[in-house]
Amino acid sequence: MTHLDEFILENKEVTPINRSPDIEKIGQVAEKKIQEWAEFHNYKFIRYDQTIESFAPSFRPSQIKRPDYELQIHSVGKIAVEVKSRKLNTTFDNFTIDEEEIQKLLGFQAEFYIPVWIAISCPDNNYNTWYWISLNDILIKGKMKTRIKDGKRFRAVIIKDFITIGWKDGVEKLVQ
Repeated sequence: MTHLDEFILENKEVTPINRSPDIEKIGQVAEKKIQEWAEFHNYKFIRYDQTIESFAPSFRPSQIKRPDYELQIHSVGKIAVEVKSRKLNTTFDNFTIDEEEIQKLLGFQAEFYIPVWIAISCPDNNYNTWYWISLNDILIKGKMKTRIKDGKRFRAVIIKDFITIGWKDGVEKLVQ
């Protein structure tokens, strides 16, 4: 265990690393909006507790990431959903997803045998439209890039590779 992991475990009220309180609040709004959408459609879901103390000590926080929700799809079973509030990069018509986060979510997917999907929306459309993509599709369709300012890797996925779900649309669009 690294010193950073020990610090996180000892200081359970710490804001997640590399996330400002403003980014946290925006993320919480997105999570609330997708939950409202799920409730509107009467979907069964579980919201994962994201606190450190709810994380089994056998998992190192730096190796796995819990998604935000588990959602039941009648025709398929359950999926895990990581919710994001992001603006579309209109220059390249894509969304970006950090590679480190993808790898941590893949750890969850492999450990629990639950497919993970990312659902992205933004305040610009009042969270009425969601763009969904599975982790497996991100690996296949996302183009690996490196951020110039900090050298971190990310995947750029063009919007046409996402499945668009509006407020009145059902999650069944993911499996059509």
